[in-house]
Amino acid sequence: MPRGIQKLGGTDFDVRGVIQLTGTQAEAVGAAFPKEQTGIKVGRKCKRLHFLQAAGWQAEDGKVIGRYLLHYAGGETASLNIVYGADALDWWKGAAEAKPPQSPTVVWTGSNPAAEAVGGSVRLFKRTYDNPKPDLTIETLDFISTQAESAPFLVALTVED
Repeated sequence: MPRGIQKLGGTDFDVRGVIQLTGTQAEAVGAAFPKEQTGIKVGRKCKRLHFLQAAGWQAEDGKVIGRYLLHYAGGETASLNIVYGADALDWWKGAAEAKPPQSPTVVWTGSNPAAEAVGGSVRLFKRTYDNPKPDLTIETLDFISTQAESAPFLVALTVED
């Protein structure tokens, strides 16, 4: 995926890297990803949060694979769940994959040699959440794995006034 500002699903995302968290399948193959990334700076009020995300490995549809914990000025918090099948899927799309009942919004597709070798592709999803406390400044957020089979990852976050 190209770096820099990318308009995906009608939202501008500043793509610079990825935060990959762990899950049980990642650990089973020896991957050493963290269980959480805390203190991601936001520093502003907003009405909505747009996440460019996906997951490594599959989980059961409806399973909470991660969450974003919002930390507001004044000490309040709010939690936004990442639900497999509704908010994100495995970033690898197999050639014969069936569409889940609550499909998340695919905003980018691409390929790599490993995916092409099996007739598949790779993809990223956009998930938009309404801010539960839009009148408060979000100071930071934590990105947390629930240690499900699937390992969530975050590519970019855009906040909307």
